[in-house]
Order: sequence, then structure tokens, then C-alpha cells
Amino acid sequence: RQILTSGQHLLGLVDDVLDLSTAQSGNIGLVWASVDPLAVVADGWAPLAARAQQASVRFDGDVPGDTTLHVLADRNRLRQVVDRLLSNAIKFNRAGGQVTVRAARRGERVELVVSDSGQGMDAAQREHVFDPFERGGNAHPPDGGSGLGLALAHQLVLAMNGEISVASEPGRGTTFKLLFPASDSPVEQTPSQRAHANWRSEGTILLVDDDAS
Repeated sequence: RQILTSGQHLLGLVDDVLDLSTAQSGNIGLVWASVDPLAVVADGWAPLAARAQQASVRFDGDVPGDTTLHVLADRNRLRQVVDRLLSNAIKFNRAGGQVTVRAARRGERVELVVSDSGQGMDAAQREHVFDPFERGGNAHPPDGGSGLGLALAHQLVLAMNGEISVASEPGRGTTFKLLFPASDSPVEQTPSQRAHANWRSEGTILLVDDDAS
């Protein structure tokens, strides 16, 4: 069991490094779609619910389904971002704490807010929160995290024409705000995104593999 756990941890670290390198190079492939961010949050919270319960952390979130809150994004990449924010909101919370998620329309963009009532961060920690291998000022986080989660989330948000910011004070929790173009808003694509879109429009590719996994 220890060998398996260590192997999975190393594999996750390698995957994060590769994803971060790809995102920073601007060559990340995105599959654009109209995505309900609250539905993504609901999907992301489900596998974390047991961990939150064990840590005595409650979840308070908007109900998904409001079509006016759909964003133009890659659903899988948005899920990666949400997973890291929710995971951190549990990890750095306190017993009896709460994770709150809200979404609202802001003109041609949609704002997604993920807040926790945990330990918070000081100014120095906030300044470097999106740096690779930054681990919230804690050299030995509870789950042995790599410190790449928020750095990767930051790069993925930028790749999807979004913005991410953080507000936090020691002992008063942390709030991450994400802004994405609404699915009905015009978006200026980067050259790599236009190339990817053109490649996708040329035809259909069928992949067949006898290994179900």
C-alpha cells in the first residue's frame, strides 16, 4: 500500500510538472465549450466530500443550472482548476470550518468565487501564492503536496482567457476569484488557440484501443 501510494504521488507530481510546462509554453490544447462552472464545482466536490467530512468542513454552494452563468472554457481544464481550489480550501481550513462557492454574471464575464474560513495567508504568502512549489508557507503540508497546484491553476485560467486573484488575511480565511468570458461573449484567441481550433475543424479522428483503462 505504501509503494502504491508513493507511486501515485510521484505520478501526480510528474503530471503536474508536464501540465505546468505545457501551459507556460502556450501550447496547451483546449476543447472549447459552453460550461456551467457550478456543475463543474458539484462534480469536483463529490469525491472530496468524505475528506471534508473527516476534517469537519462544511460545503455551502450555489445550485448549478443557471444558463446565464455558462462560461466559454475547456471543461476538463476548468475541472483541474476547481479541484485544486476546493482541495486547498479543505486542506487549509479548520475543524468546523466552511467552504463557500458562489457565481454571478459580471457584464460579459462570469465570476466564480471559492472561499474558505481557514488559516488564511499574510502579504508575503499572497505575493507568491501562484509561484511553482509554493506551499502556503508550510514546508510540510498535511498531504505532502507538491506546491504546483495553484501555479498550474493560474496558468490554466490564463490559457482560457480568464483571470484569477486571491484575497486573504491570517486567521480570516482565503477567497479566490475567477473571471471567465461568458459563453455568449466574443473572445480574442491566441495564435495557438486559433491553430488548435483550425485543426479541430478539419475532420474527425477515431481512436480505437483494446485496453479499457
